[in-house]
Amino acid sequence: DARNRRPALYNTCAPILEKDPHMRTDAECHAILEMLKYVRFLKPLSKEQQVNLCRVMRLQEVPFAGEEVVTQGDEGHSMFIVLVGSFSVSIEEPTTLEDADLDMKSTTTNTLTITRPSTIVGYLHQGHHFGEVALNEDAPRNATVMSAENSCELLRIERRDYEMAKEIQVQLAKEK
Repeated sequence: DARNRRPALYNTCAPILEKDPHMRTDAECHAILEMLKYVRFLKPLSKEQQVNLCRVMRLQEVPFAGEEVVTQGDEGHSMFIVLVGSFSVSIEEPTTLEDADLDMKSTTTNTLTITRPSTIVGYLHQGHHFGEVALNEDAPRNATVMSAENSCELLRIERRDYEMAKEIQVQLAKEK
């Protein structure tokens, strides 16, 4: 069960993560950031930017193995940080076949697109992140991410909240 592998400080941070993110104090955000100190996505950000992002993170539970969190080709509106559990990453690659490939005799060229079964290309574990492209671009999801075990937990950052956190950062910089 994934709950047995919760990160250090999880018990301290769980009640904070359940609060409305905008109601978190600086001290609470710093506690969450201490728990997330190994998340590469956050490292290049200033402490102030990290705190602002902490104010928009929401806890998302994924109770059962096999639940899709994001689906390849769908529009992306959020990114995720794996807090508890593991997730598989898979990609479907369409293959285009033409008459020549099918060994068909025809005077016209026909094209047939076949989608192969998904191929698992990796796994994500505690501290890994995915979906960050959705925060900066209007691009479809480039992979499907699915829970690989029961009782997984993610931190979700919505694009609109991310944009708001960036705006707060700009306002704070202007006030200095």
